[in-house]
Amino acid sequence: MLRRPLLVALCLCLAMSASCASSQPFGSPELRSKVRADYDAALELMTNKEIDKDAEVLPEHVGMSIRLGALSLVAQRAVLAGLLQRINTEEHALDLKAFKIPVGLTSKLVDLKLLPSEACPTCLSISGTLAGKYTFSKDVGEPDAYSSSFSMVAPLAFGASDKGGAMYLDLSQVAQLGGFAVESKLSSIPEKLREPLVKYLDKYIVQKVAQVLKPVKLMEFGLPSFGVEGLAFLPSDLSIDLESKTVAMTMHSNIKTPAHRIDALRQLGPDDVFGVGVHLDLLTRLLNASMAQESTPYTYDAAGTKGGAYHVVPLSFNAHASDDGDLTKVSMDFDVFRFDTNADASRGSFRAILLPAQDDQGEMTWEVSEVLVVSTVYGALGIDPQRWRQAAFLTTAAGWLDSATRAPSVPVPGVRAASFGAKGLQVEGNGVSAMFGLSLDDDAPVEEPAEEPEAAAPPATP
Repeated sequence: MLRRPLLVALCLCLAMSASCASSQPFGSPELRSKVRADYDAALELMTNKEIDKDAEVLPEHVGMSIRLGALSLVAQRAVLAGLLQRINTEEHALDLKAFKIPVGLTSKLVDLKLLPSEACPTCLSISGTLAGKYTFSKDVGEPDAYSSSFSMVAPLAFGASDKGGAMYLDLSQVAQLGGFAVESKLSSIPEKLREPLVKYLDKYIVQKVAQVLKPVKLMEFGLPSFGVEGLAFLPSDLSIDLESKTVAMTMHSNIKTPAHRIDALRQLGPDDVFGVGVHLDLLTRLLNASMAQESTPYTYDAAGTKGGAYHVVPLSFNAHASDDGDLTKVSMDFDVFRFDTNADASRGSFRAILLPAQDDQGEMTWEVSEVLVVSTVYGALGIDPQRWRQAAFLTTAAGWLDSATRAPSVPVPGVRAASFGAKGLQVEGNGVSAMFGLSLDDDAPVEEPAEEPEAAAPPATP
């Protein structure tokens, strides 16, 4: 099987002198051998950047951020079932030493806030309110409304999941970080019973909550496979930006010889709650990997149809921004080689221009608007650049840009429907970032999240 190159951002002997070109007829065996040697050299260089399932040095190509305000809404739903299934209880006996009172408790989580904590670099201060009714036996009184304010500190953790990465709130660390504190209030119970009942209620809630202080999965982040066999994305780093109250994450891929690393995505706009950034070097590498695996054609005819005598080597994707940093277009540079025995040998450099637009559903979509000739060596290649706009490798690249600038799959436990609305595209270095709003379907029934196995949650070290 012919091996294809992975991306390379260098040009191999493009500036050949005119005297050299004129001394060899375009169709001469010598020139064909020269062009073929150039092509083979490009392939050899590209083989250092293939997918490596056992790579030890892993580049961070994907960054994500979410505001703590949005994460609070997610957490409120994710922890809801776990807390309430323990606190809501059938009637039981309240032991006041002198006598026992049958009581019952119904609760709901009415508020939850997450704020940065100085207890550890990824710690959050978690505060909220439980409210409901305290029900007594008939000889004690009518049901009484209660509210309990609580607080605790727990670290966020970023671990692996079936979809790629998952964010956990590691409640198993609460005891080591100060414990779970609660303060309850009763509204109308007779005063002589109020104090012992409040003490009992506080103790009861602490005991029940202690049974569910395990890592809670808040959300997962699923990235597309891009059709490249062996490609994997895994969580790399998580940090909390105190100033912007933003949680930033990065994910790495298993591609050899990383040359670039995306910075954690922190600069969300004032109306943005979630963002995802992708380094364009990732797309170049993946396109070459796809060609190496022959999933994407690497030979084309003069009209850009697969299977001809023209061999393509993708070189790089580059982002272009307006003065205010908005992404306006992406260019893709590639080289084309021709060295078959039935035509003149030559090579050239080309640039495809891809432009973004929004479809009817508000999703970003990309199209190849034009293909430009940058330079040729040894004479014209004889292809029609504009007809190459539909070449398979370019439409594949456009489709991958679609995926890179759309919200990843983000399942939220306890929420039936979570959706993201595109806000805009930005350029950061040679990465593209898409910003989104977040909508949780409040009308959809809250589903109790499945309990995670112990091994599923990553360790957190305060």
